[in-house]
Amino acid sequence: MSNDPNDGQNHGQGYGQNHGQGYGQTPSSPSSPSSPALMSGSGPLAVTAEERQMAGFAHLLGAIFGLIVPLVLWLMKKDTSRFVDAHGKEALNFHITIMIAYATIGSVTCGVGVLPIWIASIIFGVQGFQKANAGELYRYPVALRLIS
Repeated sequence: MSNDPNDGQNHGQGYGQNHGQGYGQTPSSPSSPSSPALMSGSGPLAVTAEERQMAGFAHLLGAIFGLIVPLVLWLMKKDTSRFVDAHGKEALNFHITIMIAYATIGSVTCGVGVLPIWIASIIFGVQGFQKANAGELYRYPVALRLIS
């Protein structure tokens, strides 16, 4: 029997973890410019309730009213909140893509084909709203990244 206190066991640490950090995380804060947490959308971020609400509204109200609401929210908050800036750009890019899809599919199908696009925009908008309220980033599965 070994008298070594560590005797080959991790004692509360996961394999490859450093003290105070999760598995595979780097020692940077969520608010730093090159933070992996802000860029990858992995896990909740330390943001205020107002930031989560504004980011969520960019997604949800964008699905209902089109690209005007995400544009206004993004322009109002892009310089004060990196979280709202990221969500606002994502919602704005998606709703620009939706407007292009409405124009092309609607003209080809005489307006019949816009219903599935509208339903998809509501579903994706609700998903974005939920992620924003949880403090996480959301990427739409289909969106032209026109604003970066």
